Amino acid sequence: MAGRLHLVALLVSALLLPSLLPGRVEAHAGLISVTPPDGIVLEIPPSELTLTFDEPVRPLVARLTAPDGRTVMLEGARVEGDRVIWPLPALPGKGSHVLSWRATAADGHALSGGTVFSIGEASGGASVDTGTPLATRLGLWIARTALLATTLLAVGSRVFAAFSGGRHWRAGKRAVLIGLALVPIVAGLQGLDLLGLPPAALLTAPPWAEAMTGPARLAFTLTALALLVSLVGGDRDTAANLAARHNPENGPGSGRARPAPGGPFGKRTQETSLTAPGRNSARLVSVWHDRQDATAIAAATTPVAAMVTTAPLPAGAPVAAARRPAEITRGPAPRTAERASALLALGLTMAAAVVTGHAATAPPQLLMRPAVALHVLGAVLWLGTLVPLAASLRAGELTPLRRFSAAAPVVVGLLVASGAALAAVQLGRAEALFTTAYGKVLLVKLALVLGMLGLAALNRLRFSASPKLLRRSIAAEVVLGLLVIATLSLWRFTPPPRTLPAPLIPAVQQITFPGGDGLSARLTVAPGVAGPVTVVVDDVRRAGQSFAPPAIHIEFSKPAYGLGPFAQDLQPGQPARFVLPLDGFWVVRLTLRLSDFENRETKEIVTLTPR
Repeated sequence: MAGRLHLVALLVSALLLPSLLPGRVEAHAGLISVTPPDGIVLEIPPSELTLTFDEPVRPLVARLTAPDGRTVMLEGARVEGDRVIWPLPALPGKGSHVLSWRATAADGHALSGGTVFSIGEASGGASVDTGTPLATRLGLWIARTALLATTLLAVGSRVFAAFSGGRHWRAGKRAVLIGLALVPIVAGLQGLDLLGLPPAALLTAPPWAEAMTGPARLAFTLTALALLVSLVGGDRDTAANLAARHNPENGPGSGRARPAPGGPFGKRTQETSLTAPGRNSARLVSVWHDRQDATAIAAATTPVAAMVTTAPLPAGAPVAAARRPAEITRGPAPRTAERASALLALGLTMAAAVVTGHAATAPPQLLMRPAVALHVLGAVLWLGTLVPLAASLRAGELTPLRRFSAAAPVVVGLLVASGAALAAVQLGRAEALFTTAYGKVLLVKLALVLGMLGLAALNRLRFSASPKLLRRSIAAEVVLGLLVIATLSLWRFTPPPRTLPAPLIPAVQQITFPGGDGLSARLTVAPGVAGPVTVVVDDVRRAGQSFAPPAIHIEFSKPAYGLGPFAQDLQPGQPARFVLPLDGFWVVRLTLRLSDFENRETKEIVTLTPR
């Protein structure tokens, strides 16, 4: 009963935790407009560039590249509500200028983009590069995976030792030390990612300054505190474990079972003797004391296994207990202070997850923050406790297994319910599961989780009577759990589909030429918005038959603004690139050369929408 009350307390804490954290945050920000517009040709150089977002952001860095290739860093950005205004230096000469920028949203993730504007006339070679170096992204992914894994193990081991009656804290203590070393590494690499810098820039101040002032600083602080709190009581558990092993009352004749080296899953224990294959001997004695103990061990292998492993051992299984000891070796009763430290570490871990990130900052907050907290709670109670659970199995401790299996159905229910809520909000639409990078990462994660569920089913069907296979099953679950953590770490680099802009629809127009012979062509302008576009003329037909004209000439002009004509020669199906700086109506003049002596020309109107 007490264990169930503690679990209820954890659930209530997860639901109330978001109300104790900083208030209003929005979803992942998005760029609405740029002034001057991308691709525009100006006669007078602009004095500033304005970026308008759908929520307030914090500017990080901006670089302006001149037509001659020189790059300068822009300073003095102003934030006015949802707008970021970058003052521009004097821009002498003609040609195209490239401005690349980076900002960070309330969820702590980087926003980046670029714009091209020209003075007098457009010049070639203008391109925008706003990406983070691959080495930086790879290093951040590896470090985040390691930090998540060590945090789950450290806090999970602390909770396991405090509430299950187990004493196996050595792996958790090592995880704490590794995790504390990883926190500043991840913070520095995240600063590099936000600023778009290579790993060598870790030796400079900007990435560390960003790590100390960015929105993720609270998450790093809470993670470090969770790891430190996890250390409370760890050494006492280790000492108690050693004392219990050397207690003379646990020796032969004491009425207590003392596991031999290798635990009850070794070749031989005090009460276990396995008959060698081919011998006519009946020296098989139970590894477990009765069928109920065997079922409890198999059920506690994973939270999911507790639901699928409910049947007793098959008839004829080699189970025959000579006697049940008066008492088996169990860990020392956890003290109130130890349980309090475990709960505090667990609460800090959940808090670190809900202060930043795509999911935690998505609307509706009353759903998403509790869902994130509950998902982290389930991950700690499942993935974080597999290693100490394996240690308990090797030591022959049954109390932790029974307590673990009792909580398993609730843990699995938490993971399924919270995960479904998070996925539904983040995806936004069903097709995003298969058409976006975020959805594909989710599919990989789901496949790995299904693999863990498959192991749970095998525990019921085949592994319940084989301690060796049971240990291997736990090891396989640990590996799959690490792969799950590595997979979800990729979400750092994949914005959720709900934040992505709607796909840009190309402007497609079927053009019919005068002449009465059915000469026609298809004109495609992609995307159908102002700025850089790709133009293709194809599907040319004459008298109902496919026709390949020797040459095609196309011009775009906007007479009301004195723009154009912008002209190019091309072949059927060959793409041509233009910069059409304004939205609205553009006059297209299309000329097809039918032979050396005949050209056919027509004019049409193409409408572009604002970018």
